[in-house]
Amino acid sequence: MLCDEATSALDEITKEQLQNLILELYKNHPMTLVLVTHSIEEAVFLGQKIIVMENTKIKKVIHNPYFGQSDIREKDSYYNICREVRKWLYQK
Repeated sequence: MLCDEATSALDEITKEQLQNLILELYKNHPMTLVLVTHSIEEAVFLGQKIIVMENTKIKKVIHNPYFGQSDIREKDSYYNICREVRKWLYQK
């Protein structure tokens, strides 16, 4: 499944509901999911692997050991991975 900025025009509540639905869909019907997003939080919530890119080049592949946990937004580990992604985005 390809999701290209699928939640970018949604309010926060609807965005989280759609993200939860995508995660449940994946759990019930495992598939390859390519998610294109500018949202760090969305990438960490839905990404098993988070690929940080710059100018069409891959800068870093971050493996998310917490992928699939629907309550991850409530845990410090979620924010730790968000910080790691942010670090790679700012790094030149």
